[in-house]
Amino acid sequence: MAIPFTFYGDLLGISNTYKLSPDAAYQKLDRFYNLCFQHLKSACNGGLTQVNLFSDSMFFWGDNARAALELLKQLYVDLTKEGILLRGSIVSGKLGFDPRFTVSNFQKNLPQGDILPRAVGLASSCKGARLIIDPEIARSLLPCVEWQTVEGYLRSQHRHTNIPAFDTKRFICPVPKGDVYELLYFYPLQASIPIDHDVTIHFLQKVSEMVSKEVAEHYAETIGVLKRSRLRIQC
Repeated sequence: MAIPFTFYGDLLGISNTYKLSPDAAYQKLDRFYNLCFQHLKSACNGGLTQVNLFSDSMFFWGDNARAALELLKQLYVDLTKEGILLRGSIVSGKLGFDPRFTVSNFQKNLPQGDILPRAVGLASSCKGARLIIDPEIARSLLPCVEWQTVEGYLRSQHRHTNIPAFDTKRFICPVPKGDVYELLYFYPLQASIPIDHDVTIHFLQKVSEMVSKEVAEHYAETIGVLKRSRLRIQC
């Protein structure tokens, strides 16, 4: 069953990059925009899914949360490899806007309901390049109740041999503090496609050692996601 969704994400550290070098910030945003287009353009065919990029923020909404997670997974991998940290969340419900009287050069986008505030709030609840999933979407995608907890997954994972080893479902996991879920996105699409955790972790560690304590927390949390992704593969 398709699940309506809304994803909200924002790039971490772009304001500081602008202070240092507007040209460097522009290049980072340009790369971010190009990767978003590369990975998400296929979802927009047919008009049922929409993507809106504005400054360092991204809005992505449509009718199929599982398909969206599969596309976002690879986007996160490519961004993180380049040290571009996207913090985001996916919540249930498709973003909509109230119709308003307007003119050609005056746009009014008044969001309906609480979908956008929920997405923004959920994304802001965690540090690092994280893909946070609200519990409603996670529960609807997981094949059984056991997989809704870490220990339950470890005990019952081998009972579901019909689910491939690198299926998105196997990488939906509670965050360490245990109140919501996240996608442990740093895994290969299939066994024949290698993914080098150590190289990316080493790169992020080097950067984190030369930034402020506050910014370093985002890198540390991102490294945590990569390490948990590898553990999930090895389960």
